[in-house]
Formats: sequence, C-alpha cells, structure tokens
Amino acid sequence: MVQHIVLWSFKEGVDQDENFARIDSIFKDFAPQVPGLQSLNLYRGFQGYDVCLISIHDDKAALEAYQTFPAHLEVKKVISDIRSARASCDFEF
Repeated sequence: MVQHIVLWSFKEGVDQDENFARIDSIFKDFAPQVPGLQSLNLYRGFQGYDVCLISIHDDKAALEAYQTFPAHLEVKKVISDIRSARASCDFEF
C-alpha cells in the first residue's frame, strides 16, 4: 500500500472555509470512482499549511492511476488557482 500526503497553503485573501468545502466536496465526489483508492481525507491546518490531504492506495500503480484520473486533474486546476504553496510525500507500507 502507498500513503499519499499533500499539503497546501491558500493564497492571501482566499476564503479558506469556502474553498476547503469546495475542494473537499470535489474529492469526495470522485474518490469512490478511482480504482485502487482505499481512502481519501482532507483536514484543516497542519504544520503551517491550510489543508492536508491523506490518501491510501493499493500500490504505486494505483497511485499513478489516481494522478491521471480525469476528475483529479480537474481538481488540481482548481487548487492551483487558490494555493500559494504545496508539499507532498508518499510512503509505502
């Protein structure tokens, strides 16, 4: 299994509550459709970032499929417009 962690900071002036709810809703809508995605959760505020995403995938191939899943590509566009910083890491276990 692979755990995928992504952290984002919002740009100054961005409504954090509204945008967190927006991206949380998008992820929750498409997550059940992604093969090999076991879980996906978003959290508020983590180590100086505004949003933390933690997802668990069956294996590296499932994570790669998630990265190119059409709905994931769309939410990445939404997030890129409202974020000022991003960090990510993956762990196999």
